[in-house]
Amino acid sequence: MAADAWPTRPIRFVIGFAPGGSADVLARWLADPVSRSLGQPIVVDNRAGAGGNVGMEIVATAPPDGYTVGMGSVGALITNLVLMGKQVPYDPQTDFTPITQLASQSNVVFVNPAMPTRTLPELVDWLHAHPGEGYATPGVGTSPHLVGEMLNRRFDLKLQHVPYRSGAPALADLLAGQVKIMVDNITTVIPPYAAKRIRALALAAPARVSVMPDVPTLNETFGVSDLDFTSWQGLLGPKGMPDAVVLRLASAFAAALALPDVRERMMRVGSTPVSSTPAEFTAFLAREHVRWTKLAIESGARMD
Repeated sequence: MAADAWPTRPIRFVIGFAPGGSADVLARWLADPVSRSLGQPIVVDNRAGAGGNVGMEIVATAPPDGYTVGMGSVGALITNLVLMGKQVPYDPQTDFTPITQLASQSNVVFVNPAMPTRTLPELVDWLHAHPGEGYATPGVGTSPHLVGEMLNRRFDLKLQHVPYRSGAPALADLLAGQVKIMVDNITTVIPPYAAKRIRALALAAPARVSVMPDVPTLNETFGVSDLDFTSWQGLLGPKGMPDAVVLRLASAFAAALALPDVRERMMRVGSTPVSSTPAEFTAFLAREHVRWTKLAIESGARMD
Protein backbone atom coordinates (compact mmCIF):
# COMPACT_ATOMS: atom_id res chain seq x y z
CA MET A 1 0.00 0.00 0.00
CA ALA A 2 1.55 3.30 -1.09
CA ALA A 3 1.55 6.10 1.48
CA ASP A 4 0.02 8.57 -0.97
CA ALA A 5 -3.03 6.27 -1.36
CA TRP A 6 -3.67 6.28 2.37
CA PRO A 7 -5.97 7.20 4.08
CA THR A 8 -9.11 6.94 1.99
CA ARG A 9 -11.57 6.51 4.90
CA PRO A 10 -11.90 7.42 8.60
CA ILE A 11 -9.27 6.19 11.08
CA ARG A 12 -10.38 4.60 14.34
CA PHE A 13 -8.47 5.85 17.42
CA VAL A 14 -9.12 3.37 20.25
CA ILE A 15 -8.86 4.60 23.86
CA GLY A 16 -8.93 1.93 26.57
CA PHE A 17 -10.65 4.16 29.13
CA ALA A 18 -14.05 5.81 29.55
CA PRO A 19 -14.77 9.33 28.25
CA GLY A 20 -13.59 12.24 30.35
CA GLY A 21 -10.35 10.73 31.64
CA SER A 22 -6.87 12.01 30.82
CA ALA A 23 -6.28 9.61 27.90
CA ASP A 24 -9.63 10.47 26.34
CA VAL A 25 -9.08 14.22 26.69
CA LEU A 26 -5.65 14.01 25.09
CA ALA A 27 -7.01 11.92 22.20
CA ARG A 28 -9.74 14.46 21.47
CA TRP A 29 -7.31 17.38 21.55
CA LEU A 30 -5.17 15.62 18.94
CA ALA A 31 -7.91 14.11 16.77
CA ASP A 32 -9.02 17.33 15.09
CA PRO A 33 -5.62 18.62 13.88
CA VAL A 34 -4.56 15.10 12.80
CA SER A 35 -7.84 14.76 10.87
CA ARG A 36 -7.10 17.99 9.03
CA SER A 37 -3.54 16.88 8.29
CA LEU A 38 -4.53 13.47 6.90
CA GLY A 39 -7.74 14.56 5.20
CA GLN A 40 -9.89 11.93 6.93
CA PRO A 41 -11.77 11.92 10.26
CA ILE A 42 -10.03 10.51 13.33
CA VAL A 43 -12.84 8.77 15.24
CA VAL A 44 -12.16 8.41 18.98
CA ASP A 45 -13.55 5.05 20.17
CA ASN A 46 -13.67 4.53 23.96
CA ARG A 47 -13.40 0.84 24.87
CA ALA A 48 -12.89 0.81 28.63
CA GLY A 49 -12.10 -2.21 30.74
CA ALA A 50 -9.37 -4.30 32.41
CA GLY A 51 -6.99 -1.39 32.93
CA GLY A 52 -6.81 -0.61 29.20
CA ASN A 53 -6.52 -4.23 28.03
CA VAL A 54 -9.89 -4.22 26.25
CA GLY A 55 -8.89 -1.32 24.01
CA MET A 56 -5.43 -2.62 23.26
CA GLU A 57 -6.77 -6.06 22.36
CA ILE A 58 -8.94 -4.39 19.72
CA VAL A 59 -5.85 -2.71 18.30
CA ALA A 60 -3.74 -5.88 18.42
CA THR A 61 -6.32 -7.90 16.47
CA ALA A 62 -7.21 -5.23 13.88
CA PRO A 63 -6.01 -5.45 10.27
CA PRO A 64 -2.59 -3.74 9.98
CA ASP A 65 -3.80 -1.31 7.33
CA GLY A 66 -3.48 1.95 9.29
CA TYR A 67 -7.21 2.37 9.89
CA THR A 68 -7.11 1.27 13.55
CA VAL A 69 -4.65 2.73 16.03
CA GLY A 70 -4.75 3.02 19.80
CA MET A 71 -3.38 4.96 22.73
CA GLY A 72 -1.16 2.75 24.84
CA SER A 73 0.00 3.50 28.37
CA VAL A 74 2.04 1.97 31.19
CA GLY A 75 -0.70 -0.38 32.42
CA ALA A 76 -1.88 -1.92 29.17
CA LEU A 77 1.62 -2.20 27.71
CA ILE A 78 3.71 -3.23 30.71
CA THR A 79 2.39 -3.56 34.24
CA ASN A 80 -0.83 -5.47 33.48
CA LEU A 81 1.39 -8.28 32.20
CA VAL A 82 3.06 -8.47 35.62
CA LEU A 83 -0.26 -8.42 37.50
CA MET A 84 -2.41 -10.53 35.18
CA GLY A 85 0.04 -12.77 33.34
CA LYS A 86 -1.67 -14.92 30.71
CA GLN A 87 -4.97 -13.11 31.25
CA VAL A 88 -3.57 -10.27 29.12
CA PRO A 89 -4.91 -11.28 25.68
CA TYR A 90 -1.95 -10.02 23.63
CA ASP A 91 1.83 -9.74 23.85
CA PRO A 92 2.66 -6.05 24.46
CA GLN A 93 6.16 -6.48 23.05
CA THR A 94 5.34 -8.28 19.79
CA ASP A 95 1.70 -7.61 18.85
CA PHE A 96 1.97 -3.88 18.14
CA THR A 97 3.68 -1.41 15.83
CA PRO A 98 5.01 1.53 17.89
CA ILE A 99 4.32 4.83 16.10
CA THR A 100 5.14 7.74 18.42
CA GLN A 101 5.11 8.79 22.04
CA LEU A 102 2.49 11.46 22.74
CA ALA A 103 2.83 12.78 26.28
CA SER A 104 4.12 12.26 29.80
CA GLN A 105 2.65 13.29 33.17
CA SER A 106 3.25 13.14 36.90
CA ASN A 107 0.97 11.11 39.13
CA VAL A 108 -0.63 12.81 42.14
CA VAL A 109 -1.86 11.59 45.53
CA PHE A 110 -4.88 13.68 46.55
CA VAL A 111 -7.84 13.66 48.91
CA ASN A 112 -11.31 15.04 49.39
CA PRO A 113 -10.89 18.43 51.15
CA ALA A 114 -13.10 17.23 54.02
CA MET A 115 -10.24 14.94 55.04
CA PRO A 116 -8.28 16.22 58.07
CA THR A 117 -4.92 15.58 56.36
CA ARG A 118 -2.93 18.35 54.68
CA THR A 119 0.34 16.51 54.00
CA LEU A 120 1.23 12.99 52.96
CA PRO A 121 2.86 12.16 56.33
CA GLU A 122 -0.40 13.23 57.99
CA LEU A 123 -2.30 10.95 55.61
CA VAL A 124 0.02 8.05 56.45
CA ASP A 125 -0.63 8.62 60.17
CA TRP A 126 -4.39 8.86 59.55
CA LEU A 127 -4.36 5.62 57.56
CA HIS A 128 -2.56 3.80 60.36
CA ALA A 129 -5.48 4.83 62.58
CA HIS A 130 -8.09 3.95 59.91
CA PRO A 131 -6.97 0.66 58.29
CA GLY A 132 -8.92 -0.59 55.30
CA GLU A 133 -9.70 2.81 53.74
CA GLY A 134 -10.15 2.72 49.97
CA TYR A 135 -8.22 4.65 47.33
CA ALA A 136 -9.57 5.24 43.84
CA THR A 137 -7.60 4.89 40.59
CA PRO A 138 -8.40 4.76 36.85
CA GLY A 139 -7.99 0.97 36.88
CA VAL A 140 -6.05 -2.17 37.74
CA GLY A 141 -2.44 -2.12 36.60
CA THR A 142 -2.33 1.61 35.90
CA SER A 143 0.55 3.67 37.22
CA PRO A 144 -1.74 5.25 39.90
CA HIS A 145 -2.56 1.72 41.12
CA LEU A 146 1.16 1.04 41.56
CA VAL A 147 1.63 4.31 43.47
CA GLY A 148 -1.04 3.28 45.98
CA GLU A 149 0.41 -0.19 46.45
CA MET A 150 3.90 1.24 46.85
CA LEU A 151 2.57 3.41 49.69
CA ASN A 152 0.97 0.32 51.23
CA ARG A 153 4.21 -1.62 51.19
CA ARG A 154 6.60 1.15 52.15
CA PHE A 155 4.55 2.52 55.06
CA ASP A 156 2.79 -0.67 56.19
CA LEU A 157 -0.68 0.60 55.31
CA LYS A 158 -3.88 -1.32 54.64
CA LEU A 159 -5.27 0.81 51.80
CA GLN A 160 -7.84 -1.04 49.66
CA HIS A 161 -7.67 -0.51 45.90
CA VAL A 162 -10.91 0.76 44.30
CA PRO A 163 -10.39 0.60 40.50
CA TYR A 164 -12.62 2.52 38.07
CA ARG A 165 -12.96 2.46 34.28
CA SER A 166 -11.18 5.84 33.99
CA GLY A 167 -10.21 8.82 36.08
CA ALA A 168 -13.42 10.77 35.43
CA PRO A 169 -15.90 8.51 37.33
CA ALA A 170 -13.33 7.97 40.09
CA LEU A 171 -12.93 11.72 40.51
CA ALA A 172 -16.72 12.19 40.56
CA ASP A 173 -16.97 9.74 43.46
CA LEU A 174 -14.12 11.45 45.30
CA LEU A 175 -15.79 14.84 44.95
CA ALA A 176 -19.06 13.31 46.18
CA GLY A 177 -17.32 11.79 49.19
CA GLN A 178 -17.88 8.16 48.13
CA VAL A 179 -14.10 7.67 48.37
CA LYS A 180 -11.73 9.90 50.31
CA ILE A 181 -8.38 9.21 48.64
CA MET A 182 -7.34 8.97 45.01
CA VAL A 183 -4.24 8.61 42.87
CA ASP A 184 -4.32 9.69 39.23
CA ASN A 185 -2.20 11.49 36.73
CA ILE A 186 -2.05 15.24 36.91
CA THR A 187 -4.20 15.88 33.83
CA THR A 188 -7.28 14.65 35.71
CA VAL A 189 -6.36 16.53 38.88
CA ILE A 190 -5.61 20.08 37.72
CA PRO A 191 -9.18 21.40 37.12
CA PRO A 192 -10.56 20.44 40.58
CA TYR A 193 -7.22 21.39 42.17
CA ALA A 194 -7.44 24.89 40.68
CA ALA A 195 -11.03 25.16 41.94
CA LYS A 196 -9.92 24.00 45.44
CA ARG A 197 -12.27 21.03 45.26
CA ILE A 198 -9.48 18.57 46.10
CA ARG A 199 -6.32 18.71 48.21
CA ALA A 200 -3.15 17.53 46.45
CA LEU A 201 -0.62 16.00 48.87
CA ALA A 202 2.29 14.72 46.80
CA LEU A 203 3.60 14.11 43.28
CA ALA A 204 4.92 10.67 42.35
CA ALA A 205 7.49 12.29 40.07
CA PRO A 206 11.19 13.20 40.13
CA ALA A 207 10.55 16.96 40.48
CA ARG A 208 7.83 19.49 41.23
CA VAL A 209 5.74 20.83 38.34
CA SER A 210 4.96 24.44 37.48
CA VAL A 211 1.18 23.99 37.56
CA MET A 212 1.39 22.70 41.16
CA PRO A 213 4.43 24.54 42.53
CA ASP A 214 3.50 24.10 46.19
CA VAL A 215 2.93 20.33 46.01
CA PRO A 216 6.05 18.37 47.05
CA THR A 217 7.25 15.14 45.50
CA LEU A 218 7.24 11.81 47.32
CA ASN A 219 11.03 11.95 47.21
CA GLU A 220 11.08 15.32 48.97
CA THR A 221 8.49 14.27 51.51
CA PHE A 222 10.23 11.11 52.61
CA GLY A 223 13.88 11.98 51.91
CA VAL A 224 14.38 9.33 49.22
CA SER A 225 15.23 9.39 45.53
CA ASP A 226 13.58 6.34 43.96
CA LEU A 227 9.86 7.20 43.84
CA ASP A 228 9.40 8.16 40.19
CA PHE A 229 6.08 6.97 38.77
CA THR A 230 5.93 9.34 35.78
CA SER A 231 3.29 8.09 33.36
CA TRP A 232 3.00 8.45 29.59
CA GLN A 233 0.88 7.75 26.53
CA GLY A 234 1.88 6.63 23.07
CA LEU A 235 0.36 5.75 19.71
CA LEU A 236 0.47 2.16 18.45
CA GLY A 237 -1.08 0.09 15.71
CA PRO A 238 -1.29 -3.65 15.01
CA LYS A 239 1.96 -5.42 14.15
CA GLY A 240 2.83 -5.49 10.48
CA MET A 241 1.73 -1.96 9.50
CA PRO A 242 3.38 -0.60 6.34
CA ASP A 243 6.36 1.62 7.16
CA ALA A 244 5.09 4.45 4.97
CA VAL A 245 1.78 4.59 6.85
CA VAL A 246 3.55 4.45 10.22
CA LEU A 247 5.74 7.39 9.21
CA ARG A 248 2.76 9.43 7.98
CA LEU A 249 0.93 8.85 11.25
CA ALA A 250 3.99 9.74 13.31
CA SER A 251 4.48 12.90 11.29
CA ALA A 252 0.81 13.95 11.56
CA PHE A 253 0.73 13.46 15.33
CA ALA A 254 4.08 15.24 15.75
CA ALA A 255 2.71 18.20 13.82
CA ALA A 256 -0.40 18.26 16.03
CA LEU A 257 1.72 18.14 19.20
CA ALA A 258 3.77 21.09 17.90
CA LEU A 259 0.72 23.36 17.47
CA PRO A 260 0.84 26.22 20.00
CA ASP A 261 -2.80 25.80 21.06
CA VAL A 262 -2.41 22.04 21.61
CA ARG A 263 0.83 22.50 23.56
CA GLU A 264 -0.73 25.24 25.68
CA ARG A 265 -3.77 23.09 26.49
CA MET A 266 -1.61 20.14 27.46
CA MET A 267 0.89 22.06 29.55
CA ARG A 268 -1.89 23.96 31.33
CA VAL A 269 -3.00 20.64 32.85
CA GLY A 270 0.52 19.37 33.55
CA SER A 271 0.92 17.12 30.50
CA THR A 272 4.20 17.39 28.59
CA PRO A 273 3.93 16.95 24.80
CA VAL A 274 6.40 14.33 23.57
CA SER A 275 6.72 13.29 19.95
CA SER A 276 9.23 10.74 18.72
CA THR A 277 10.09 8.72 15.65
CA PRO A 278 8.86 5.11 15.52
CA ALA A 279 12.42 3.93 16.22
CA GLU A 280 12.78 6.27 19.20
CA PHE A 281 9.43 5.17 20.61
CA THR A 282 10.38 1.50 20.18
CA ALA A 283 13.58 2.08 22.14
CA PHE A 284 11.69 4.06 24.80
CA LEU A 285 9.20 1.21 25.28
CA ALA A 286 12.05 -1.26 25.76
CA ARG A 287 13.58 0.89 28.51
CA GLU A 288 10.23 1.52 30.17
CA HIS A 289 9.41 -2.20 30.11
CA VAL A 290 12.42 -2.85 32.33
CA ARG A 291 11.73 0.10 34.64
CA TRP A 292 8.00 -0.46 35.15
CA THR A 293 8.28 -4.24 35.48
CA LYS A 294 10.65 -3.62 38.40
CA LEU A 295 8.29 -1.02 39.91
CA ALA A 296 5.29 -3.35 39.53
CA ILE A 297 7.05 -6.21 41.30
CA GLU A 298 8.42 -3.98 44.07
CA SER A 299 5.05 -2.29 44.65
CA GLY A 300 3.38 -5.56 45.61
CA ALA A 301 0.36 -4.66 43.47
CA ARG A 302 -2.21 -7.40 42.92
CA MET A 303 -4.91 -7.91 40.33
CA ASP A 304 -7.69 -7.64 42.94
